[in-house]
Amino acid sequence: MKRTNLRITPGSGNIFLDLGFPPHEAAVMMLRCELAEALRQWMEREDLTQAQAAQRLGIAQPRISEIARNRGRNSRSTTSWASARKPVCRLR
Repeated sequence: MKRTNLRITPGSGNIFLDLGFPPHEAAVMMLRCELAEALRQWMEREDLTQAQAAQRLGIAQPRISEIARNRGRNSRSTTSWASARKPVCRLR
């Protein structure tokens, strides 16, 4: 077995920044991932369907699906659900 030298570089904590995205884009992309994960965890913890989660948040079910799969039309609308009047989960 041939031995190769591997160079290991510690990550920054933001994979998108590590991949070379500009800092502002990397921050938005990371936030979108964190929001999607928080939404999925909340839905699982509360045993909610997408339709039930949408009703509680006051948004359409297809939007919940887009957020949970991290597939948004644009980042502005992806984070708009986070400003719902009723806080439903904490990110940290």
